Amino acid sequence: MLRLLRVLFVLFVMQASFLSAKDDPCDPKSLLPPTDPAHTEAMKLAETLNRHGVQVRCVLLSKQAQMFEGQLGAALFRTDTGDFETLFLPRLQSWDELKVVEQREPSGNAKYHFQGSPKYSGTWEGKPVYFFKHRNQFLHSFDQQVVTKLREALQSE
Repeated sequence: MLRLLRVLFVLFVMQASFLSAKDDPCDPKSLLPPTDPAHTEAMKLAETLNRHGVQVRCVLLSKQAQMFEGQLGAALFRTDTGDFETLFLPRLQSWDELKVVEQREPSGNAKYHFQGSPKYSGTWEGKPVYFFKHRNQFLHSFDQQVVTKLREALQSE
């Protein structure tokens, strides 16, 4: 009986650790690796945000790493104010020539087309997205308050 309890306890601990790793919003397997082309820019952004009151919990890999022509990469940031993604261009380039064209749907969803430079030929569709361009960074979130907080933090930089 004691042996069975020990086995059950070990199985319980293993399952609990598996579930907590799976549900971890900062899963170590998803962290942006130092070898990623956007890593240096992402870490600079994280440091800047931390200095200005937006506490970055972790910087993760992004599925948006190669969406725009000439894009350096992208990262998903988890912060105390909410999550956002940032697409990076090389250091001396900017997103200033990119125009975001939004079409709101009656359902509340939105479609986004991008005009100008850098080029992107696709369309984003789904929940409304809030954008902020800052130098070589194109930040966006589903939460308008997150983007407002980011704008406040970065405009003082």
